[in-house]
Amino acid sequence: MFNATLTGNLGRDPEFQTTQSGQMVAKFSLAVRQQKKDAPAFWVKVEVWGKQAEYVANYLKKGASVCVTGQVAEESWNDKTTGELKKAVVVKNASVESWQARAEGAAPAPTPAPARAAAAPASYEPDYDDSVPF
Repeated sequence: MFNATLTGNLGRDPEFQTTQSGQMVAKFSLAVRQQKKDAPAFWVKVEVWGKQAEYVANYLKKGASVCVTGQVAEESWNDKTTGELKKAVVVKNASVESWQARAEGAAPAPTPAPARAAAAPASYEPDYDDSVPF
């Protein structure tokens, strides 16, 4: 699997489930715009877990513009009526950021705190040799 970041719009209202352990899961379809204006949208399934799923439940609905980052996988199944093999691209364990304006009632997605760089010791001395001629 590999990670991808996609932008697009929710194709329908998210669906929600709660696992036996009480963790929330949100699933929705994302229409990703292609660069060519007359090209059809590329549809991707998205799975969001935990706090991000709660965010989706509170702030996102059909048509919302979002940025999704997560692990890309392919799912396949047999169609129940035709028996035909179907495939879909899925972004799992996704992180979601809303691109809706605050005026529309959406809030920015919670983002993790940035990692702090280690502070240099108070008596820092560079570790290099002054005798090197360059």
